[in-house]
Amino acid sequence: MGSRLFQNLRTFSWSISCCRYRNQSNKVLIANCKVLTAHQPPVSFRTAAGICSTMAGSAAVSENPPIKTFQLEDTLPSLPVPPLDKTLQRYLASAEPVLTPDEYQKTVQIVSDFEKGVGKQLHEKLVQKANTSRNWMEKWWEEKAYMETRAPAAVLCNIVGGINSIIDIWPPEEGTQLERAAIFTWYTLSHFQTLRREEVPVDRSRDGKTVWSMQQLKGLFNTGRKPGIKQDILYRHFKTESEGHCPDHIVVISNGHMFIMRPFSDSGELMSSHDLFRQFTYIKEQSSHTRGQGMGALSADDRTTYAKAYDYLCELDPANAQHLKTLETAINVVQLQEGAPKNMSELYSMGMHGPNVHNRFFDKIYGVIVHENGTICCNGDHAPADGIVLVNHFYWIHQNLIDTAGAWPGSNSVTPDLPMPEKMVFAVDERVKNDLAHATETYNKNASDVELLHEIITHLEEANITEVMNCQNSLMGKKWIRAQGFHPDAFLQMAFQYTYYRMYNKPAPTYETATTRKYYHGRTETVRSCTMEAITWSKAMLDKSKTNADKVSLFKAAHDKHLLLLKECANGDGCDRHLLGLLILAQEEGISIPEIFTDPAFTKSGGGGNFVLSTSLTGYIGVHGMVMAMTYNGYGIFYCFADDSITLNMAAFKSCPETDVKRFFQHLNVSLLDMQRMLVASKM
Repeated sequence: MGSRLFQNLRTFSWSISCCRYRNQSNKVLIANCKVLTAHQPPVSFRTAAGICSTMAGSAAVSENPPIKTFQLEDTLPSLPVPPLDKTLQRYLASAEPVLTPDEYQKTVQIVSDFEKGVGKQLHEKLVQKANTSRNWMEKWWEEKAYMETRAPAAVLCNIVGGINSIIDIWPPEEGTQLERAAIFTWYTLSHFQTLRREEVPVDRSRDGKTVWSMQQLKGLFNTGRKPGIKQDILYRHFKTESEGHCPDHIVVISNGHMFIMRPFSDSGELMSSHDLFRQFTYIKEQSSHTRGQGMGALSADDRTTYAKAYDYLCELDPANAQHLKTLETAINVVQLQEGAPKNMSELYSMGMHGPNVHNRFFDKIYGVIVHENGTICCNGDHAPADGIVLVNHFYWIHQNLIDTAGAWPGSNSVTPDLPMPEKMVFAVDERVKNDLAHATETYNKNASDVELLHEIITHLEEANITEVMNCQNSLMGKKWIRAQGFHPDAFLQMAFQYTYYRMYNKPAPTYETATTRKYYHGRTETVRSCTMEAITWSKAMLDKSKTNADKVSLFKAAHDKHLLLLKECANGDGCDRHLLGLLILAQEEGISIPEIFTDPAFTKSGGGGNFVLSTSLTGYIGVHGMVMAMTYNGYGIFYCFADDSITLNMAAFKSCPETDVKRFFQHLNVSLLDMQRMLVASKM
């Protein structure tokens, strides 16, 4: 039963970082950028780290001599186990807004019985485990949140991001697919080399005093996920130079054909971007005449069905098993995709549920998709790492593209006798063809049920509050929010609570990602944003008898409570990971599932992956990314701030009669306008 309780659980810390360059044409950018030559290396990770780390709430510190990327990991404190009474108090506080008074009193009694009885026993066992483990949650989180999930990775679980080059340095342009694929891949592989040498700087807290875990960077390259009947297996093949040999090939998919490309020489030298262009050109020529086998489509099916197809494919021919191993160990996968997205909204649509499943593979964290017009996005498995890994990586690439005006990086040399990529041909029979057809049907069904929205809020206007309009005196972004004395994240989280309440006349259990990277191998904790303070304020906003002073006072209380929760979660003092650990221990000990987990309040408050609003702040510098909604009747909401705007990515299930992303966005604008009026009036 515990597995079912957590079968939908997943984290949503995905983010991709790029800069915003407003009021500049592409020609102006190019005119003011310098060209990277063979004698001019890419922008240093230590140069870019300060900006991308600051965006993520951390800071880079210059060291002399430089500290290696993973050098400080063993010095980090172990992940703590919160006191049981504090965890249960936090749980009850998060459940109260979504329960009736009678339901709440019943839950209070259930929690009390748990604390005095089996909960106390399980907590003591968890403390014992933590005493012998640097991170007691690490293995469990990977298994329960990701590997045991049976839902298809495609559409429903994977992270999606659009690369911001579409809006500045690389606008859509037909005929640029291969050139941009080569340049982007060259930078990707340069990062791979830098990480192997452990030259990526260590992230720290904003004040520079607290070191953050860098372990997740080892999940960016060379990871692979093998499907299982009941549970998948995640393989990590990346090694630093000091750890030994690391696979150094990539896989390229074009028109359903799979190729293995070897971009490094025997001595470890990366081929030039021009040579990479020749490699991609060869692949395009070899794959353009007829559609390939489309074997990657198998990874779009539900995990159990895919596991059966995977096992049969391996049994059918040893070459099949070798090809799958090649995919698993590859640095990353590059997909030369049909289609020509014209803007960021279309780019997200293609990335999450585009029509060409035969040309995709969903079991790598780093699946780059390059379209015919040179626009780039990615779709990847969330299990190996959280979004900060991709934040730093894509920000660095984007900075180099800006710095060079997207020109060819590295050496201008071309090596004529380089071996060309090799096509991977699978042995198939009727059963494999039927498996492919089934996986394609699964994908198309899920893809057709997606409703996406990508919008940028810049201004609010009373005359038309259901749209984002031009009104110079009502900018809405990080700068305005901070000028009022509030934190942008807490401010917008309260707007989400108010919006949902005004739409549905009820609270929404809400998930927000918090990082626990201050601890050894730390990942995330859940901030439960739906608090009594937030709902009390939301109700007051709709109550005409409340004065503006009342509303402001209640808003400050809700805002401050959210900041407190963020701080507690970053310190490992949330309730969700602790409760998950207790549930897993009960399962492992053969104890009946405690009533606290079967009580309806657990699901109503979001437990077991049932958060109606699944949200994540993805940065402060033009960040974009998204994942599908966590529940059928919910919303996935991902947002970032610039000085004068808020970017939102939202997803919901089209077939659900309760949800409507456009309507939610319109109501969110109304909420923000109400909040703006409230704060402006308080200063008059």
